[in-house]
Amino acid sequence: MVALADHAEGTDQAFICMLADSFDEGDRLLGLDTYVLVTGSGATTHGGVVAARVNADSVEFRLTALASTTLGIPAGFAVGIDPARAPQVRTGLARVLGAEVVQ
Repeated sequence: MVALADHAEGTDQAFICMLADSFDEGDRLLGLDTYVLVTGSGATTHGGVVAARVNADSVEFRLTALASTTLGIPAGFAVGIDPARAPQVRTGLARVLGAEVVQ
């Protein structure tokens, strides 16, 4: 899981990317065998990140139109991060979203 927030208190500006340790046949049949995205408001969707670019002090996300609409957030947005944690954020996002999505 990678949890990002503009403030340590985890306000509405939170964005969480989670991946289960395993999936069962039911998950696969329903197309739920992927990561989950959650916003600070509680909106949730499965999949939907086109790209995640980890910079020195922020992560820029690009979402599909469906994910953007479902989550009620822009298709392109950035979340600030502690520069000292950028390598950890990159590694975590690559594990959850897939290395091919993370830049």
